[in-house]
Amino acid sequence: MENAPFEFPDPQSITGTPRAADLAAADSDPFCEQGEHIAAPADAGRALVLAWLTPAVQGLVRREIQPVLERQAPQLSEQDLHEKLSPILEEALRPLTQRINAMEARLLDTTRMAVVAINQECLDGSIRPFAILPFPDGSDPTAPPIDLPPLRCANDVKGLTAEQAHAYAVGYRCSERMIRLNERQAIFNAIGGRVLLR
Repeated sequence: MENAPFEFPDPQSITGTPRAADLAAADSDPFCEQGEHIAAPADAGRALVLAWLTPAVQGLVRREIQPVLERQAPQLSEQDLHEKLSPILEEALRPLTQRINAMEARLLDTTRMAVVAINQECLDGSIRPFAILPFPDGSDPTAPPIDLPPLRCANDVKGLTAEQAHAYAVGYRCSERMIRLNERQAIFNAIGGRVLLR
């Protein structure tokens, strides 16, 4: 009995796929709920994926993957099929990966700017505690594997051990000059502190 020829599915034929208007809305705001067919985060995620797969990438998928599946899938083992398709899929998904990475970088920058702005209004943190500022690489200095004590006020910064202070200064990429002058003040300034440590 012959295997039925493989048909690569049209994205719009997938049940629950948002319409073109929903894709555009989700692409501009991944948390939007304006599209009447976007009823769950999974729908929004699918909308984003479909919107980001440009016509050129879709053409690559149809041109490269579909023929392999049609001609060779019945004869190939799962491992062989994986080896053949992996480089094709990596190439097809590269634009999506690059866009996600760019979004993550922008989100991290925005988060750090917001935390610093909030902390600048806290003076020394004795009344209103500081928010935790992520390191520039996105890591949480208070979470494993870094596990540094949280900096919620000026006294927390002053109470750091020499080793902890150095880890914070390096993590926040404080300038060498500021570290030499006053390492703890450099850390306090980095997280948004606006008073002089005494």
